[in-house]
Amino acid sequence: MQKKYNQYLEIMRKKADIDFSIAVLGWDKEVYLPKKGAALRAQQVATLEGISFEIFADDKFGQLLRDLNKSKVKLRKKQARNIALTWKYYQRLRI
Repeated sequence: MQKKYNQYLEIMRKKADIDFSIAVLGWDKEVYLPKKGAALRAQQVATLEGISFEIFADDKFGQLLRDLNKSKVKLRKKQARNIALTWKYYQRLRI
């Protein structure tokens, strides 16, 4: 079960990296971006948001979450809580 949890962490870290990059681009847009760069920046952010969504909404990720959620008694308390919260968010996203 720990191997699957490590896969979960790897996916969530990748998603977090993309989400943090979106935040940096947003900050840069507000602080330094020339007015003529707004359309390009919006395209960059939209692309990254799409990638972030695809990572999280992926069926394989959903199956991994299902497997982990069913076996959460084998995980540590904090790990089980992470899975429960992520599973809840995943379900809302997929409706």
